[in-house]
Amino acid sequence: MDKSAYSKIEKGTRAITREWVKDYNQNRPHGSLNDYSPVEFAKQWALTVDNFSEVTHN
Repeated sequence: MDKSAYSKIEKGTRAITREWVKDYNQNRPHGSLNDYSPVEFAKQWALTVDNFSEVTHN
């Protein structure tokens, strides 16, 4: 194989890896987050903080 073939394989591998990391970090449930995805956990945490703030400042 020539250099351009390796370059194409490397670029493809990087693109697939980026997509996998994005999916893993945003969509897949994590046991350390009570089986929420990081996005779901962040939403729940934000709601909890907002509700706590309302209770403590009123």
